[in-house]
Amino acid sequence: MYHNDFEKYPRGIIVYVDCRFKSKQLFLNSKAVEHLIIEIQSKYARLVLTTIYRSPSSTDENNKAVNDLITDLSSRHRGYNIIVGDFNHHIDWSNDIKPTDRSSQQFIKTIQDNFLSQHIMNPTRVRGQNEPHILDLVLTDDQIIDDIEYLSPLGKK
Repeated sequence: MYHNDFEKYPRGIIVYVDCRFKSKQLFLNSKAVEHLIIEIQSKYARLVLTTIYRSPSSTDENNKAVNDLITDLSSRHRGYNIIVGDFNHHIDWSNDIKPTDRSSQQFIKTIQDNFLSQHIMNPTRVRGQNEPHILDLVLTDDQIIDDIEYLSPLGKK
């Protein structure tokens, strides 16, 4: 089990890795508020899994730090690089409509500049009568994901 600093980040991020895999936490010099980077080694490949949480009220400084972290990860770890998380950007991924807010525009530019693919195409956040959104993303720098299964959320509905 790997986690970020629960005392510093009360929401916290936890990643569980099967004990059959050799794994370790990586630390990069990043100012992104909430993230966790794990390197997982199997017989066949090395995977870098990064989990990021970006608050809906994220500051401009943190937005830039998240984008810089993605760029840093992409330049250091080509191939088998998976970046997942709740990015809280309201982006229509199903077509070419550009978001109007600056932080989402910069986020899309970061993804494009680093040749990342975004794999989530169905809404991951649905609450009551609110419009469904794709806020949770899976980004890769290689086509290592063939299919994503969308399941009901854990906990209260």
